[in-house]
Amino acid sequence: MKKLVFAAIAAGALVLAGCSDSDSNTPNASGGGAESASRSADEFGSAASSAANAVGDAASAARDSAFIGALGVGNLKFGSDSDMTSEARDVCSSLNEGKSAADAGNDVKDKYNGDDSKAKGFVRAAVTAYCPTEVGKLIY
Repeated sequence: MKKLVFAAIAAGALVLAGCSDSDSNTPNASGGGAESASRSADEFGSAASSAANAVGDAASAARDSAFIGALGVGNLKFGSDSDMTSEARDVCSSLNEGKSAADAGNDVKDKYNGDDSKAKGFVRAAVTAYCPTEVGKLIY
């Protein structure tokens, strides 16, 4: 992941280097050189931020896809993909707020017509994908 972020930032720097206009490096009497350097730094920062956002969005989409795939393998799908990812994030919020995994499972049982086993499977998948720091709560 770090290599991908670095590559995106490096690519952004190369694009910015190729996009500079010929007048931007010519200082003028009002201190244009410093102004140009500041503008270039701002442009680089903006490009780096955009690249980092794109990488973050791609990582989030990959996590969502992996989660939906895991639910499919476990025969745990319900509703739309966004319903399932939203519910998984709600499970993680509940766990982060101190709820037990059993309580989080009870909150999703209705999605599975009361099937406790499927609710537990959903909670396990949600924790694995979205809040692995809560894995210690899965023993229930």
